[in-house]
Amino acid sequence: MIKVLTITKSDDPSLHLNFWQENLKSDYPVIEIKKSNLKNGGLGVFATDNCIFLPKGLMYLPNVDGQPRDTPAEEGTTMSNYQFSITLEGRTKYIFPTLEHNSQLPCAQFINTPLRKTQGHYSTEVNPNCKQAMHVGNSVLLGKFPGGFRGNQVIYPGFEILGSYSSSYCLPKAEDYDRKCKDYEKQWNEETQIALQKERRWRTEITTKNQKKINYWRKFASSI
Repeated sequence: MIKVLTITKSDDPSLHLNFWQENLKSDYPVIEIKKSNLKNGGLGVFATDNCIFLPKGLMYLPNVDGQPRDTPAEEGTTMSNYQFSITLEGRTKYIFPTLEHNSQLPCAQFINTPLRKTQGHYSTEVNPNCKQAMHVGNSVLLGKFPGGFRGNQVIYPGFEILGSYSSSYCLPKAEDYDRKCKDYEKQWNEETQIALQKERRWRTEITTKNQKKINYWRKFASSI
């Protein structure tokens, strides 16, 4: 926790990258790659129970081979789902991360985007055992080299890290959405309210169980 909280105070991506390169090769990695709670989301990135919580401000970075590119990946290619757009020296550049599923490497390229209502009914797109509201993000695009995201919420063990819309992988639009948009929206509103309630109960359960530890580390963070 000391390392995580200390790194979070820095705006230098290289320090965060060094942390991930060390932590993910240790016996106590604080994130892991596994099947997403989005049924069609493929792999996802989750907080592990090796950390009481992942604080706001922590950068989740991809593993990158090569330098930023001037042009994006061709639309429809696999890389077009995983690339990151960044600003470098006043120009838009593109980061092409590796697509190797290696748990010991930085893995922000496998962070999914939150579910959107245009992508289908919430109940049919999310694992029914999931306690997290999968339509709400908890990190935003970093926007600078080496790409990736920065947490804008405290993330507790078991939660999937979900990135902002414009770069992280997202599911395609439901084929009949335009024709049935009112029905989709009505069901979406009902089901996401249930999802939010379920997440609130889960968060309360986690914070109540670990209240002393959470309070201790939050106090420590405020003193750094």
